Amino acid sequence: MTGGFKALFDYAQGLSLHVRRNDIKDKIIELTGVDGIAHYRSGLDTSVCRGYWLTPQNSSHHFVQQLGGHIVVTARDNNPCWERFVMVKEMMHLFDTEAQKAGDAEVLNTLLAEFSSSSSLTVPFSPQLESEIESFLQALAVLCPQTFRKRFRDELDQGKTDHYGIALKLRIPEAYVPRLFEDRFDKWLSSRGFI
Repeated sequence: MTGGFKALFDYAQGLSLHVRRNDIKDKIIELTGVDGIAHYRSGLDTSVCRGYWLTPQNSSHHFVQQLGGHIVVTARDNNPCWERFVMVKEMMHLFDTEAQKAGDAEVLNTLLAEFSSSSSLTVPFSPQLESEIESFLQALAVLCPQTFRKRFRDELDQGKTDHYGIALKLRIPEAYVPRLFEDRFDKWLSSRGFI
């Protein structure tokens, strides 16, 4: 559902430097027509998983049985920047195609195996792994509007800032700041018609 994401991307371009995750959530709800998106903090081990997405199709999951609908589950130990990024990244799954959804335990286990396997780098990606990559890039794209990304790139080139400084301003994990300035991110944005 790239068309829906394009509308979200365009919307995010008009937002301030600190893009509020609730603004993104409200716009996603408007664009997709879902009833809402719940958030649940869990005791996830952040060295393994910082969060995940549940849909009504995950009806056997106890969180879906308790809360219903669409749910972002995040690790209780995430700092605010990590929680914010994970929340936005997981909400991007509302733009997944049917083939990309990990709606049952078997598909989810296959996806987790792909994450942990070095062979996933050489074989064709599953639709679910493609979705994980896409949702990551989409989250970066909406949490750093183009105007600010260009400004930060110039400041980096001039030595006026560093990745940590940018992370503080964007309130995203420092580990992800370099991705904003990679050629492959520009190529992804261009290939989707976003720039």
